[in-house]
Formats: sequence, C-alpha cells, structure tokens
Amino acid sequence: MTDPAITSPRVARVGGWFGIAGPVLLTIYFAVPAFAGWPYAGGTDAQLMAYARSHETLFYAGAWFQVTGALLSVVFFLVLATRTGKGPASSASSSPSALRC
Repeated sequence: MTDPAITSPRVARVGGWFGIAGPVLLTIYFAVPAFAGWPYAGGTDAQLMAYARSHETLFYAGAWFQVTGALLSVVFFLVLATRTGKGPASSASSSPSALRC
C-alpha cells in the first residue's frame, strides 16, 4: 500500500520544483566555465595551479552546483516514479511477488 504522505499534492509540487531547480543548477555548473575565462588547457602546471588557487571559491561553488543539482534531479525522479506507481514506495515494487522471476 502506498503511503499517503508520499502521494500528497505537496510532495508533487516540491518534486516539480526540484525537477526545475536541479537542471537549472546543472546548467549553471556547465555554463560557468565558458564565461569564467578558464586558462588554456595546454598551459603549464604552474599556470593551472595559479589559476586554481586564485579561483578557489569558483571551484567550491561549481562543486556545490553540481552536487545540489544532481541531488535535486534524483529526488525529482524518485517523486515522479512514486507518483506513477513505479517507485520504491509503490505497492507493486515492494511486494515479494513482484521481485520473483
């Protein structure tokens, strides 16, 4: 039996917002290097390290955007799967007979 708290309209709204916010954060993560003036890929090790040290916050922010965007996207897909009856909280996927071949 599906938990009513998981199938509530509030969960659907939050999941929908996560489905929008996740890809937006991932887009920011992938687009920032085009505008941040990354050094030439064939630069020396010293040039690349100097850039990394001077833009430390940019790298931490990029990691945050990537992790948070991916996490929000995963939550969106779990909510979507649950709402369609195919997720981990649905009765079909949690019954022992559904796991038998």
